[in-house]
Amino acid sequence: MKTLTARQVTLALLSLYAVYAAFAYRGADSADLMAVWLAGVVYDAGQWGQVYPPAAEYFTMHPPEGWRELARERTGYLGPVYPFLYPPIWAWAASFLADLPFASVARWASVLNAGLVCAMIWLGQSACGVFRRNDAGEALLLGGAAIWAFTLTPIGLAAAVQNQPQMLVSLLLVACVERHRTGAPLAAGAALALAASIKLYPAAFALYFLARRDWRALGSFAATGAGLGLASIGVAGWPLHQAFLGAVRQVADTVLVTGATYNLDTLIAQAVFRHELIVQPAFDARPEGLRLQSWLAMPRPPLWGLLSKALFCAVLAGCAWLFARRPARAALPLLWFVGLTAPTLVTPLAWCYYYQPTVALLPALYLALEPRAGARVILLGLLALSAIVLSLLSEQGLPTTTTIPLAMGSLVLWTGLALVALLRRPVAH
Repeated sequence: MKTLTARQVTLALLSLYAVYAAFAYRGADSADLMAVWLAGVVYDAGQWGQVYPPAAEYFTMHPPEGWRELARERTGYLGPVYPFLYPPIWAWAASFLADLPFASVARWASVLNAGLVCAMIWLGQSACGVFRRNDAGEALLLGGAAIWAFTLTPIGLAAAVQNQPQMLVSLLLVACVERHRTGAPLAAGAALALAASIKLYPAAFALYFLARRDWRALGSFAATGAGLGLASIGVAGWPLHQAFLGAVRQVADTVLVTGATYNLDTLIAQAVFRHELIVQPAFDARPEGLRLQSWLAMPRPPLWGLLSKALFCAVLAGCAWLFARRPARAALPLLWFVGLTAPTLVTPLAWCYYYQPTVALLPALYLALEPRAGARVILLGLLALSAIVLSLLSEQGLPTTTTIPLAMGSLVLWTGLALVALLRRPVAH
C-alpha cells in the first residue's frame, strides 16, 4: 500500500474543513462584513461623510448615525452594526457591491473565507517545511491543530462568523512569510504592502526587511504600498483620507475591553482602571433597538498612550534585532512567528483574529522543539484558547479578567518558547 505524503494528508484535511465551513457558516450574521457593505452603499450614494464614525472623545465602536436604519431598510438585516475602519479605497471597492443583495455578498464571502483559511494553512505548512519533511503523521498532527484553531477557538471562529476582512490580511501575512522563506522577496514585499493597505498595522513589519537588508523585499513593499496609497487618494480624494486617519487616531486614543480583545492594554485596563471604564451598550438594527452584550471603553490617558507606543516600538525593535542576526533561511518562519505575534500582544488594540498568522505558523514552533514537547505545547495552548473552555468559564460568572489572560497565556507561552529557540541558535555570519 502506498504511503500518503504530507501534501496529500494536508489536502484531505483541508477538503474536510472546506465542506464543514460551507455548511457551518452559511447563516452567519456577518456583522463585520455588513460594515464594509454599508460603507460601499453610502460611498456609492455620495454620502462620504457617513463612511466613517463621527469625531468623538474616544472610540465607542458605534456606527455612523443612520447605519442601523439603512441596514434594516436595504436588507431586512436585524443584527449588530459596527463602524467601517478600513482605508477609503476599500469603501470605493465595496461600492461596486452596493446594488447586490447583502445575503448574496455574505454567502459568497463565506465561501471565499473558507478558501482563504485553506490557503493560509497550506502556505503555513509549506513555509515551515512540513512538506519538505514529508512525514504524514506530522502533517496530520499539525494540519489538525491548525483546523482546530480555525474552527474551535475565537481566533478563527469569530472571524468566520463575522466574515471578517482580517481573513485576507492574515492570508497575505502568511503568504509574505512563505515567499520570504522560499526566496521570492518581490512577492513577499508586495504581499505585506497589500496587507497593510487593508489594515495599517502590517506596515510596521516592513522593518524586518530593513533589519535583514532584504532590499528587494523592502523596495517591493515601498513601491506596492505607494502605488496603493496613490490609487486610494485618486479614487476617494484626500478629505476622506483625513476622516479615516481621524478615526484611526480615535481608536489609538481609546482603551477598548471586550471578550475578543487579546492585548496587554485590555488586561491593564481591567486590573488598574476598572472604575474608569465606561459601558458602551450595543444595539442591533431592530426598530426598537434590542440591546446586545455591551463592551467597555475609556479615553486613553496621555501618559499611558506614550508608554504603550514606547513598549510597542521596543518590542518591534527587539524583533528586528532578531531578524538582523541573519540566521539561516530555514529559521525565517520561526522569526516571523515571533515577529508577528509579540508586537500584536502589546499593540493598543488587537482582536483575537489578529493571531491567525500565529496559528498558521505553529509548525515552526513544533519543529523548533522536541517532537513530544512541541505537540504538548501546541495542543495544551489550543485547549486553553478553545471557545468551549472560555464559554464555560464565562458561564460560571468569571469576568474577562480571567478568560482573556487564559487565552493570552497560550500566545505568550508559544512566543516565549519560540524566542528561546531563536536565541539558542548560532548567529549567522
